[in-house]
Amino acid sequence: MRRIPLSRRSHIRRVAHVPEAHAYAEPAAGRTQQALAEKVLSAAEGILGEIVSIVTRAAVRAITSGTESITAKLIDEMGFISPSQRPRAAVCVR
Repeated sequence: MRRIPLSRRSHIRRVAHVPEAHAYAEPAAGRTQQALAEKVLSAAEGILGEIVSIVTRAAVRAITSGTESITAKLIDEMGFISPSQRPRAAVCVR
């Protein structure tokens, strides 16, 4: 089986254009969804666990706030700190 390398952006485009993903989306939402996907991927620095964390926290906040929609504004308001921007914990080995 041959492996085809994919850049992060081409993978986002492919996922964002899955017909089922747009079943309940408004017609002009394609560009917004693409920008939102890129924002999440950028904030998470491509780390899967961070992506899951951002989306999970955003979903909970969207539901509890009553908006029931994850938006770029909601993600900005969460105050997520990228992994490379977090303070490093000192580890002492004895």
